[in-house]
Amino acid sequence: MEQYRTFFIENVSPVFWLELEEPLLVNSPVETQVETIYNQAIYKDLSDTMAQTYGFARREDVMGKPTGSVWHPDSNNPQSAEYQTLRAFVENGYEVHQYESKERTPAGETKWLLVNARGIVENGRLLRIWGSQTDITERKKTELALQESKDRYRTLFELANDFVFLHKFDSEKSPGNFVEVNQLACERLGYTQEEMRRLRPRDIFEAADWVEMLPEANAFLPNNDLKSVKNLITKTGSTIPIELHARLFDYRGETYFISIGRDISVRLQAEQALLQSEARFRLIFDNAPIGIAVGQSNGQIY
Repeated sequence: MEQYRTFFIENVSPVFWLELEEPLLVNSPVETQVETIYNQAIYKDLSDTMAQTYGFARREDVMGKPTGSVWHPDSNNPQSAEYQTLRAFVENGYEVHQYESKERTPAGETKWLLVNARGIVENGRLLRIWGSQTDITERKKTELALQESKDRYRTLFELANDFVFLHKFDSEKSPGNFVEVNQLACERLGYTQEEMRRLRPRDIFEAADWVEMLPEANAFLPNNDLKSVKNLITKTGSTIPIELHARLFDYRGETYFISIGRDISVRLQAEQALLQSEARFRLIFDNAPIGIAVGQSNGQIY
C-alpha cells in the first residue's frame, strides 16, 4: 500500500482511489448501484490536485469521505449530472473513458471535468474504482462561447431578407463552391442547401455578369466592398436582378468572399414605369396643338 500512497502524494494530476464500504453486487439494479456508489464509495486516497478540483486544500481533507459529500448537496438526485456520470460508469461495464461531466463543488462552483475511471470487479462484486479527471472548465467556456457566437451568426444569416452567399477562392484564385447560403437564397433560386454547396457563383449569375465579376474578384482587396448590379439565374432559368455587396476576407489562412444581394426587381419596375410615364408626358407635351407651359405660383416658368 505504501507505493500507492506515494503515487497519490507525488502525483500532480487529479487521480483518485475509491473503495466500496461493502462490495457491491454487479447484478443489482442499476439505480441501486448508482445510489450505493454515491453514498458508500469512500475516497481511500487521492492527489492534492484532485482535492483542489472540488475546493479542498489538501487530499487529507477528502480522504475517508463518501463520493457524494464531495459534490454539491443538490447532486443527490437521479437527475443530477453527477448521477448521470455514475450511471454511465455502471452501464458501460464499470468503466468510462474521456467522459465529460458537469459537476458542482460543495461551494456551488460549476466544473466541467473529463473523467476516466475503471472499476475492479471480483466474484461478481465491485470492490473499488481507480480513476483520474481533468478540469476542462475553461475549454468548455470557450467552446460554449464559440457555439453561442455561431448560433447568433446562424440566426442573423437565416433571418436576413437578402440573398447571402459565402464561398472560398480555389487554388486557381477563382471563386470556388459555396460554403454557406441562407435559406431565402435557396428558396428564391430553387435549389436545396445541398445542391447550392455543389455550385459556384458562375453557376447562378448571367454569363455577361460573370465575365465582369471574375476580374473584379481577382483584383479585389481584403476588407474592401464591391458594389454592383447583377442578375441571378434561378434553377428554372428566370432572372432576378440584385444589388450586390461583396467583401473579401481571410480566415485561418483561407480566402473567402461573403456576398449580400438585395432583390431590386420592384425598384427597377418602378423606375421603368416612371420613365415610361415621363416619355408619355413628353410626347403629349411636344405634340399638343396648343401651347403648354408649366410654372410656379410665383409666375416662374420652367
